[in-house]
Amino acid sequence: MARIGLLYLVLGVLGIAGILMGFNYWANPYCNFRCQPVVLGIHSGNSIVKSFQIAIKNSDKKVAFVSTSRGERFSASLLENRFGQPSVNLSQPGGDVMSKIALLHFAEESGIKFEHIVWFADFHELMPLSTDPTVRKSDVVYRYLPDEERSIIQASWYTRVLTLLDHQTLEAAFALMNSQRTASENWEIGNQWTRDVCMAPDFRADVSEADLEKKMSLVYGAFAKRFLQNIDERYFRAFQKEILRLKSKGTKVTLVLGPIPPQTLKRMQEANPLALRNLKDYTDRVRRLQQEGVDLIDGSDAFDSQGTALFWEDAMHFSCRGAFKILER
Repeated sequence: MARIGLLYLVLGVLGIAGILMGFNYWANPYCNFRCQPVVLGIHSGNSIVKSFQIAIKNSDKKVAFVSTSRGERFSASLLENRFGQPSVNLSQPGGDVMSKIALLHFAEESGIKFEHIVWFADFHELMPLSTDPTVRKSDVVYRYLPDEERSIIQASWYTRVLTLLDHQTLEAAFALMNSQRTASENWEIGNQWTRDVCMAPDFRADVSEADLEKKMSLVYGAFAKRFLQNIDERYFRAFQKEILRLKSKGTKVTLVLGPIPPQTLKRMQEANPLALRNLKDYTDRVRRLQQEGVDLIDGSDAFDSQGTALFWEDAMHFSCRGAFKILER
């Protein structure tokens, strides 16, 4: 009887696991399966796939801005004010070098011809900590990487199958099902942040000065460990190769460096001076790419002494005024 009971228990657990996997595969909230070809009708919680869709919707634009979440406040309006051409922000929350490369290759293979790529060069994108959820686990993203970059990522079907048992996948599936949004809206990032809004005398950020200190403490912990890692040379080579590849095809490339809040820099110095050395090493490498004919907007000191809510939303992310001040450089 005990053996029969154990057998029923095992079969029950396997049955529940099978139902869970089947439901997550059907809902497919992160586009880990069955998302090829990428079309506007796909409703996904994958920010990288969403950037693909935004590229499709804005294929007539001349300037494409690629970034991690740190670039979300660089609205099309601010970019057009700086570069003088129709622009689109293709920022990827949780993205890195590999997801940016996949995005640019997707655009080319889809016949989208951006004349000018503005790349927000972010130290964090060289840390392969966010590659798992954004590239390795999504077949539609991974397939647009060149072979050399694929060899670095080394994705597998086993990795993707495990996502079907992940509670985060289940939660995302229900969130998408309950969402009232349609997949056709919000195809541009930050439309509301115009120059007049961001530079108005009465401009107020989305966070108060008191709340900013709290948010800086919370967000700093999430980013600090990345600064303590040395640059992943494979990722930097991939970054450099992609920049030079774009330039060789006649695409204008502009790199953008942004500042770090003084509060964050102080904490980094107190925690481990290695973090500041790593940041300086990366910044110097990016600056040297000017020798290859790449343009640079060096906003690394645009407002680095002003850690206020006028310019910052937390320990790493700019307000739209901060974004505008960077582009002024």
